[in-house]
Amino acid sequence: MSAQSVGNVNLTLFGERSNRNANVQNVEYVPDLCANLLSVRQMTKNGKKLVFEGDECLIYDEDRQLMATAIVENELYKLQCEIKKDKALIAKGNFELWHRRMGHVCNKSLQDISKYVEISAPSENKKCITCTKAKQTRNVNKSSGTRESKLLELVRVMFLVRCKASRFVALNIY
Repeated sequence: MSAQSVGNVNLTLFGERSNRNANVQNVEYVPDLCANLLSVRQMTKNGKKLVFEGDECLIYDEDRQLMATAIVENELYKLQCEIKKDKALIAKGNFELWHRRMGHVCNKSLQDISKYVEISAPSENKKCITCTKAKQTRNVNKSSGTRESKLLELVRVMFLVRCKASRFVALNIY
């Protein structure tokens, strides 16, 4: 059996009077093991004192304060603790909320995302107002303004002429 990786583990140690947080460093991950093991030698090298009395092991920190207790269970000392596991936040929401969060994506894209995020089914016959407005085209009013029937019948040219007083004057020539 060999370790696949090395890391740190955060524990909550259950004491007689109060609980205590501890960080165990250089923990080797061996997936073939069916239990988590602590090395007595590593603990004593790190300044901890272990006292074995009857069916329990008392673990003291560097200041000789009781930090944890281990009780015999199935011929092994079981540390009274809880491993703090990293938590991943799970996103939830309804279809309309995720549609807006993802920048008004199409329904197929949201169905693909729903494999990884808990998204409720879309409401029947409910359409996104923003998407509807964005897909509309502007109506062009063809009757506005004048339209000449012959080529170059009306040419309007605007000239800007600079006067002596550094002003611009617009001249319209038809």
